[in-house]
Amino acid sequence: MAALPLLALDVPRSFNAAPPVRHAIAATLLRHNAALLLAREPARDPLHRVLASRWRPGKRGFAELVRLALVVAADHELNVSAFAARVVASTGAHLHATACAGLAALSGPRHGGATARAYALIEDAGGAAPRDWIGARWERGDELPGFGHALYPHGDPRAAAILDQLEHSAPGAPAMQRVRQLADAAEDIAGQRPNLDFALAALAHAHGLPAMPALVLFAASRLTGWLAHALEQQALGGLIRPRARYVGVAAQA
Repeated sequence: MAALPLLALDVPRSFNAAPPVRHAIAATLLRHNAALLLAREPARDPLHRVLASRWRPGKRGFAELVRLALVVAADHELNVSAFAARVVASTGAHLHATACAGLAALSGPRHGGATARAYALIEDAGGAAPRDWIGARWERGDELPGFGHALYPHGDPRAAAILDQLEHSAPGAPAMQRVRQLADAAEDIAGQRPNLDFALAALAHAHGLPAMPALVLFAASRLTGWLAHALEQQALGGLIRPRARYVGVAAQA
């Protein structure tokens, strides 16, 4: 978030509205954002290979798992970060400013930060029996980060896709068995199924990674969606300016 505005200073024609120019800037920004998230030099390889080689170099099938996660997490209609990015884009701001707006929104614990909370839930379960541990949290009134989604009362299809591929890529792995047991216990006891945050956290946990790669994966992926929203909004033109209606105490005559 701190570096992107500085990178924008060296981008020629950053306010040029021509589609080829905007698309070229967007492609470069995707690579630079990934490099910043990984603390490495920008690479020209596909994004999923860049991330996979940084986290689990040479691990068979891991790059394709990362690719799947990037695809399903890239866009989710007008979520908080996408809407923030689209509003900024509607002002005519350059794409780096749009990316900063999206990252700022994503950083909140109720949005992108939820991946860390879901990861902590998996880690905190430790060696406890999953049903007992989930049941104890539920009885205390503790929330279950990584479970349930307002838009998917019957289960988040994005999470299902990632978890299915995780199980396929590591059948019988103890870490993956643990993840599945927690997911089954949450559904049986609380009636809640895994969402995208849990799936990204499970991906990191199952491959022996810390919590941060789950958020990095989310941010690197979602930037693609933000840029698509920004390019579309700027092509359409017009400023996003919702109206507010006062519903407080009426003025006295």
